Amino acid sequence: MTYSSRSTEVPMSQRTNFPYLRTQKYTQGAGRLLQQPTFPVPAEWALPPPDPVISATHLFPEGEFVPHGFFEKVGPEWFTLETEYKEWRYTMRREAQMILPFLYLGQYRSVKDRDWLKRQGFTLLLAVRDVKLTYVSGKTAAAELGIEAENIDVPHTRDLVSILPRVIRLINDHISSSHTPVSNGLRHKKIFVFCETGNRYSALVPVAYLMVMLNLKLHHALPAVHMQRLSVEADEESRQMLLSFESILTAKMDVEESRRTAMGSAKMMAPSQTVCRKRHFTYQDEDDAMEDFMDTGTEDATFERKPVAPFQDR
Repeated sequence: MTYSSRSTEVPMSQRTNFPYLRTQKYTQGAGRLLQQPTFPVPAEWALPPPDPVISATHLFPEGEFVPHGFFEKVGPEWFTLETEYKEWRYTMRREAQMILPFLYLGQYRSVKDRDWLKRQGFTLLLAVRDVKLTYVSGKTAAAELGIEAENIDVPHTRDLVSILPRVIRLINDHISSSHTPVSNGLRHKKIFVFCETGNRYSALVPVAYLMVMLNLKLHHALPAVHMQRLSVEADEESRQMLLSFESILTAKMDVEESRRTAMGSAKMMAPSQTVCRKRHFTYQDEDDAMEDFMDTGTEDATFERKPVAPFQDR
């Protein structure tokens, strides 16, 4: 049997023999199909309560990702993470989203809105851009507003493995640059990280930052950023790069754990070593007397000294 009308034709994605299953909703509009951005969050991606960001829970040596004295200037309240999924609209990709109270993610277009930058109170405009897109920069806007700006050039996605630690340290250097304790009530430093679209290289920075500072695994850090900015493009190449970065972090944490364990053991051993040295000096006279007795050749019925032959017959 054949059908003469196209309206009764079963869509390709709904055919039982079609190898792919549709996961997004589509609606007709403006003469073409527009994908409605939806992001079903699997149950296993539910974010666990993150550890408080304090010195005791930071699993890396101080001075690597954070400057010395960082936790005396930056309190755990700076790292409040939104864990609820928000309804996403397509137009939101042109806006910037808050990932942490001091860290926003968006596109280069937002940098052109000087009034918005001033209202938000940003203190650093951080461009993490494709090396070829030199026009993507916040230096002009920063000069006008009297704030700081940095450009980080990325030749290729794989190069981010070596670039991310430097960017994370740059962020932490900036937010802790004030020497005044956080308890004085001053407002936070605030950073806007962006690239041309806000969805590629710059989007991978907050993912890596959450992995380092909140001790989140990749499968938790990536959804945490997705929940705030759904348009983030985490393709296979980006995920493989982040997995490599996670492996490096795991190795660093293992080394640091071993170092701290060794330091703890050394502190526990220190008192007993002191006792041994004390005994050595206290009983030195008794030890000398015993050596003199052994050298006199005096023999006793219960103690007989015999020479030890250097060899023994088979």
